[in-house]
Amino acid sequence: MRCNRDSFGRLLCAVTVGALAMAPLAANAQDTMTTTTTTSETTMAPSMEPTLVNGQVVRYYVDRSGYVTAMDVQTPTGIQMVHFAPNMGQRLYSTYPVGGQIAVWVSPSMMGTGHWNAVGVGTARPATFMQPYTVSDIDALDADPYIIAGSKMTEVKGYLSRIIVGPTGEVLALVLNNDTLVRVPREFRHIAPGYAGSDRITPLFKGAHVRAVGYVEAPMYGVLSPYITRIAPNAIEVNGRSVGALGVPMMTKDQQRTLIKTDIGGNTMSNEEMAAMGMGYHTYTPGGAMGGTGSTNATEGGSPTTSTTPATQ
Repeated sequence: MRCNRDSFGRLLCAVTVGALAMAPLAANAQDTMTTTTTTSETTMAPSMEPTLVNGQVVRYYVDRSGYVTAMDVQTPTGIQMVHFAPNMGQRLYSTYPVGGQIAVWVSPSMMGTGHWNAVGVGTARPATFMQPYTVSDIDALDADPYIIAGSKMTEVKGYLSRIIVGPTGEVLALVLNNDTLVRVPREFRHIAPGYAGSDRITPLFKGAHVRAVGYVEAPMYGVLSPYITRIAPNAIEVNGRSVGALGVPMMTKDQQRTLIKTDIGGNTMSNEEMAAMGMGYHTYTPGGAMGGTGSTNATEGGSPTTSTTPATQ
């Protein structure tokens, strides 16, 4: 599947109209199959042909779009990172839990040495291989969301835990302490850092109270995510103040490090986790993005509920 942006910045993918209407982007990513007739290999030597990898699952990763799309596998040649489509998350995590053995067919990833794309599962060489998933997590998060027809407006409240930032510094989403992911629409983003500190820009800091009103995104088949609720808002308030005329601020590298902790880190992280964090991944923890059961604090067509426990500073 190939994806391009149109003149309005929307992500357009080459899939049939029928498939696009029935399922979200990630659910369609694995539909196209390609056939290969080459023999299998038993080592991790670089090759453009699918390779069978056997090893132990070390951990799973969540990407910036909020879905589990990668895992570390301990092989005889070292730990390898295997990437896969979002709609494979549930299947892989339930079939091959952390600490379990996995046999997966892979092809080289464009991310370089030590990165592979899953194209098949099981020891037996499949007759056809799945096409590698090539949509980036940032493009998926930046694309127009899927909303179920007839959905009602929903309000969510919570305390800002971290932000998700694109490669240019644009804030793409806000993560609340109740395992809610709030998209930041393009019209709310500020891309001129020279206006930082202006009253027309909405300040962001950890623990700020966030209220968003919009539509809950349509669930996607087979995905695994730490977020209980994903909302595409029409309005956002931070500490009782509506997003300003120039939107939320553009985040420089220094601001990302000092203003808000953008990713989970610490001295106990492995070298692989540190490298993955640099690419926008963080280790998947069952039970929500914040490591708990979470509470959506969402209200549809009724009186809003309020989160009373601020995020840990």
